[in-house]
Amino acid sequence: MTLVPGAVFYPGAHWNYEAGQIDPSAVFWHYTVGNDSRALIANQGLAPILVRDDIVWQFAPLDACCYTQCEWNRVGPGLEVESLDGSITPDEVTNLGYVTLFALTTYGIPANFYDGPRLPVGTPFRGVTNHRNLVHRACDQHFDGFDEWVWDAAMTKPTPHTSERHDGMTVCWVNFNGIKAYLVGGAGVIIKEFRGAPGAYGFPQDALDYANGTNCGLAEWNGDEWVRALRLTGLVPAATG
Repeated sequence: MTLVPGAVFYPGAHWNYEAGQIDPSAVFWHYTVGNDSRALIANQGLAPILVRDDIVWQFAPLDACCYTQCEWNRVGPGLEVESLDGSITPDEVTNLGYVTLFALTTYGIPANFYDGPRLPVGTPFRGVTNHRNLVHRACDQHFDGFDEWVWDAAMTKPTPHTSERHDGMTVCWVNFNGIKAYLVGGAGVIIKEFRGAPGAYGFPQDALDYANGTNCGLAEWNGDEWVRALRLTGLVPAATG
């Protein structure tokens, strides 16, 4: 059962491989033409993943057959992005890139992107492409997907940050469920905010990238002095009574 680290699990109709298991050789990008498609996708077994701004939802294992791309359902997982009109936010790009890269590395799929004429049914494609780039015989042709700039942005490794703290400066990380994190100074000053795809150690990936190679360790501090400092930031409510 292939589950995406950091995803929020929402077991759907194909959580237990009710439609069978696949050996993925490609990844397909979709968008929902909706605003909140969680129940629809989960209950109808349409896709294993829904990417949103603040979270990645998982309804089925990545190697479960789902019903989102007709004749191509057994070729690879469809990754849905919550979008009414095909627009995509920076956070959705980050989360889509995270899940895509996880699928590519997990199944040994080449990291190449195709956004050209529709591929005929049965084409031995390996890589990443869009729903709009697939021919369907038993279903209507679809037009959802994303341009090459999304692929470039999703696959671009973040530029290493230089530290914004000085030696001896006391800091702590305030981490909210691996989705948002703040680097906070001992005087209650918010040094930097992070909102990226869930990464290792329960931190957003952009926080991990920032900490890597700097002196900003990832330890979360506590204690009375930090409670006072965090209340100054407004991230933690002030004491009452």
